[in-house]
Order: sequence, then structure tokens, then C-alpha cells
Amino acid sequence: NFWREVVGATETYVSPPLDEYERPSDVPNLRLNRIAANPSTLKQQPASERMKNSMFGQMKRSTANWGDSAWRRSYVDIQDAGQERAFFVKFTGEGVDDHGGPYRAVFETAAFEEPSTLLGLLKPCPNLTQANSLNKDKFVFDTDNLNVARLRDVCFLGKLVGLACRHSLMVPLNLPSLVWKPLVGLPVDRKDLRAVDMGIDDMLRS
Repeated sequence: NFWREVVGATETYVSPPLDEYERPSDVPNLRLNRIAANPSTLKQQPASERMKNSMFGQMKRSTANWGDSAWRRSYVDIQDAGQERAFFVKFTGEGVDDHGGPYRAVFETAAFEEPSTLLGLLKPCPNLTQANSLNKDKFVFDTDNLNVARLRDVCFLGKLVGLACRHSLMVPLNLPSLVWKPLVGLPVDRKDLRAVDMGIDDMLRS
């Protein structure tokens, strides 16, 4: 379809290794500490340390020098059962080989679990507390205390989600139409606002 054609046309070429069981030099190996990013440990830390030690923060530091083309890499290792990837994962202190599982786990944690809970980049939409409202399971961006660093974090979240889309990874990021419509060039209206905040919509109507 059109989406896959665009993804394929913009993909960054990766030179295959001479031995198909070797890893190509074009695809980096990221060392991530999943033990340090344990949710129960992160909860006890101040916000700055929590961000630093989270899987999200570790990923952000590890990819800080990546150019745009690096985010468009797509390599399939012979042992990965067809899983496309832009990097390999090595979990510090764990004897786990990355044949696709650790790669997918990183995205589930860094692109949803942490941003929607411990890091506070996302929060449940206001309809969660509204009686007789819809879409209580949707998340919206937390715009409280916005600053430059926070906006950079949101930008990095977008890169993770974009890479997950490229590699057909399921990220349970339940965003409302008020968020995704502008991303695909569609106009938003009052229905989209009401879908996440009935209280504001009622106030505007009164």
C-alpha cells in the first residue's frame, strides 16, 4: 500500500555483512540497563534521575548523535524471524541475545509504559473523570510545566513512535483523534475536543 511504498522509498540502505550470521557494521549495538530502569526503582528517584535512568532516557542518550538517516535504517537479521530493526539491543547484566524480543521490549517500555506513567509525558484525558463520557482510555500530552527540555522529550517520543511504525511494532499508545488528525493533515473540530474533554466543550457551549 501507499504507506509501505513511502517507507520503502525513504529507507536507509544497510550494507549486509559478508557472513549472513554476522551483524552489519552499519547497525549499532545499544547497551541499555533494564535493571536500572526497573519501575519500582525509578519511582523512588527525583524526576531528573528518573528520566536519566529510564529506558526512554537511556535511549535518548544512546541515539543523541544520530542523524535523520539513522532513524530510517531497516535491517533484518537471519535469526530475527523477519523483524526489521535500526539497532541491536544488549541488556547490561543480562544474558539475553537480541533476536527481536529485546528490540520490541525496548519500544513497549520507552514509547509507552514510561512516558504514560513514570515520566509524565502523557496523561489520561480529562474524560477519565467525567461521568457519562467516552474515550476514558485515551492519553493526551501533559502540557503542565512545559519547557524546552520537555518539548525535546516529546520530540524524541515522536521519533520512537515513528521508528516503531516503520518496523511494524505494536505500541499501545492510545492517542485520541485530537492528536493524530493533525499529524496526518486532517482538520479537527468540536467533536474531537469533546472526545477527550466534555467539560471544556460544555463550557464553550454555554
